[in-house]
Amino acid sequence: MRHERAFTLLEVMVAMAILAASLAALLQSQTQSVQNSNRSRMTTTATLLARARMGELEHELYEDGFSDIGAESSGDFSDEGFPNFRWEWKVETVELPTVSEAQEAASGGGEATGELPAAPGAAALAGSGSEALDPASAMMFELIRGVIEASVRRGTFTIFWKERATEQSFVVQAYFTDPTRVDAAMGGGAVPGQAGPGQGPGQQGSGQQGPGQGPGQGRGRGLVEGGR
Repeated sequence: MRHERAFTLLEVMVAMAILAASLAALLQSQTQSVQNSNRSRMTTTATLLARARMGELEHELYEDGFSDIGAESSGDFSDEGFPNFRWEWKVETVELPTVSEAQEAASGGGEATGELPAAPGAAALAGSGSEALDPASAMMFELIRGVIEASVRRGTFTIFWKERATEQSFVVQAYFTDPTRVDAAMGGGAVPGQAGPGQGPGQQGSGQQGPGQGPGQGRGRGLVEGGR
């Protein structure tokens, strides 16, 4: 009479434990995969919404003109069908260090308080060490500083959304320039004209400093009003 050997209770318990551990690892891997897929989908949606909204805000910024003070606004994307996403928008002026601050930072005596305290070449622009800028260079430095501060604005766009009761966000920064403010900061919008015939009703004169509207087409260097 043959006796067939069966699994013992201990062997069954060990097999069940191995199976449970394997299933737990597989379930955790699948859960992580679903979470990563959802995060990727939400991040992609947030990126597209931010891109579209930033385009609208940039258009509004140029339509309304640059303000001398910062501006802030906020909202959500309910109209677009994404009420779980919200945004904040902040426009700030760009502040650069003065000549004295840049020279002090370049000499190692302190930190400049502007936006670009440690930019490469700052020492060459503002003077290195204890060497002070000559009046002409200091005037040019202040002119460039004034043009940048008047014509450049930094826009910071932040978008927020919820993932499993945790708020996620990312920030996008962009710099915008208003050419009309560059002309105004440079002294009124007149730029040197090029030699050769003028175009339109404002043709160049014939002298070294043409009056701007001559009867004919001159060869000298006049002034063309409204550089653009």
